[in-house]
Amino acid sequence: MRHLTEKQRYVIFALHKRGISQKEIAHELGVHKSTTSRELRRNAGKRGGYHADLAQVLADERKERY
Repeated sequence: MRHLTEKQRYVIFALHKRGISQKEIAHELGVHKSTTSRELRRNAGKRGGYHADLAQVLADERKERY
């Protein structure tokens, strides 16, 4: 199983902030569109916004638990 890197999360953040579609972001990263969708949904902040720093922290915490 391949995981997103911190660099990929920054790309998602930048493109999503510019209003680029999840499908286009996935194409840019070379991942399936569901990966992008899941990343944005799973790692959104309490107010719903996506930030790469927070997403990386949450991913690291999940990795330690399993």
